[in-house]
This record gives sequence, structure tokens and C-alpha cells, in this order.
Amino acid sequence: AVACGARHSLALNALGQCLAWGWSLHVQCGKSAPSVPMPSVVQSLGPLTCVGVAGGMGHTVVCTDQGDVYAWGLNGDGQLGDGSDVSALEPKLVEDAALASESVTKVAAGSRHTLLLCASGSAFACGWGAFGQLGSGTFASSRTPQAVAVPAGTKVTDIAAGWWHSLILTE
Repeated sequence: AVACGARHSLALNALGQCLAWGWSLHVQCGKSAPSVPMPSVVQSLGPLTCVGVAGGMGHTVVCTDQGDVYAWGLNGDGQLGDGSDVSALEPKLVEDAALASESVTKVAAGSRHTLLLCASGSAFACGWGAFGQLGSGTFASSRTPQAVAVPAGTKVTDIAAGWWHSLILTE
């Protein structure tokens, strides 16, 4: 898998390691350097096997083969989904009651928001919501993952995020 943020690039290798390079002012490349010139393994993810990756304006998000989500970097709008607006220098497990029984299979990132697709067919979003990009039916931002509003019984099969908008595909 490959992904790009505003000024950083990401890839997953055959071992499930996340590699990052580019502008890293908010530590979105996993290193406390203003830039990372070459693809470099995000060592702080340790032995986790990543299966999905996404990059926003200043944050990075991965999902693992265990269905967990880790996020790091800029968090001024809650895009890391950890309930705060404090940026993270290292990957943090996104632990939220809304995700307790979910297994995340794909991640997407806009400028300052994050989308999560779950094996159950549900989708969640967090971060900046001023243009309705969180899909909650409001223009509110959220520091924790909130369910994307879809009609009852509708299964979400794919997600994508633009700079200030989001897309979901349903069955």
C-alpha cells in the first residue's frame, strides 16, 4: 500500500512495516526531524503488522492485521481520534468505546480528518468537520471516532478522503 499526505509519503512493505519520508514538521514521518529525505521504517510501531496507511496534512494513520488503529502527528482538530487535541510524537493506539467491538480494515485521511472502515460494514470519522466531512449530519468536529451516518442496514464497503471532504461507497 502507498499513500501521500500534504508533504509526506507513506508505504507499507512486504513485512507490514510502515515507511515514511518527506516533510515531518509534526513528526508525521515518525521521526523528530523537520524532514526525512529517504523512505524510513517507523520504528516506534515495533512488531505491528500494518495493512493500511493514510496521510493527512500533518498526521499519519495505520491499521493493523489485528484491526487496531494507530495515529500520530498533528492533532489540533482531533484527527488522531484519541479524545484530545494534543499532537502525538509517536504512534498512539486509538482506543475508543465506539471501536471496542470493531475491526478496522482501512484508513483514509483528509487535511485534518480521519476515516476508518470496519469489517462490520460501518465507518467512523474524527477530526475537523467544518464542511460536514465527518458524515455525522452536522458541521461539528470530533476528537473521537463518530459513526458515519448511513441508513439502517446499509453496509459501507469503501472510504476515501479528500482535502476537505469524504466519500463512502455502500452496497
